[in-house]
Amino acid sequence: DAAIERACRYGELGADVCFVEAPRSRDELVRIAREVPYPQLANMLLGGVTPILSADELQQLGFKIMVDPVATLLAAGASVRKLASTLFDQGRVDSLTGELLTFDDVKQTLGLSEFLRS
Repeated sequence: DAAIERACRYGELGADVCFVEAPRSRDELVRIAREVPYPQLANMLLGGVTPILSADELQQLGFKIMVDPVATLLAAGASVRKLASTLFDQGRVDSLTGELLTFDDVKQTLGLSEFLRS
């Protein structure tokens, strides 16, 4: 109740987005969406207490923004662990080539060619 009241007050004061921390059920998410008449953010933290809903489900409830602040970190960590394990077990990592970015991919992502031309 207090968190919903605070979110509404922030919205009244002109906050661009309202966020209620860690709803513990779908029913709580529904209640937040219904009772906070301002743009709302849903935090879909893997391993958190809030049930994970899809972007479509959240949009249907009325949420405008969805984040998962650690998913990329978890994915990167799993990749690093697999690479290290492969290197330890096989003494090389070329067996993972199909799962990794190419060096050209990295250069393009970083805009290295454009940087070197300037």
